[in-house]
Amino acid sequence: MDLPVAAQRQLVADLRKDDAQAPSALKGKSEAEALAYLQTQKQRRDQIQTRIQTLQKQREELLRQAMGAAAEGFDAQVVQSVKARAAKQGIAY
Repeated sequence: MDLPVAAQRQLVADLRKDDAQAPSALKGKSEAEALAYLQTQKQRRDQIQTRIQTLQKQREELLRQAMGAAAEGFDAQVVQSVKARAAKQGIAY
């Protein structure tokens, strides 16, 4: 959790008062266990976010490469050929 320790303790205390509202992972745990669980969840969430960012960068790179390959593909060659023939006839695109 990104909250200060005092705020985290207050949050855990509030959740323990209203046990019906508390997440099942925190039910029956002491304050120290609940804080440790929340800290573990935060670390796990941070790791997942880092992995998502890494995968997003890889995806963007692959898409960039695919677009570069498409620019050299058949369609690009046809367009280039048509433009060259049109230029010989005085037509500019």
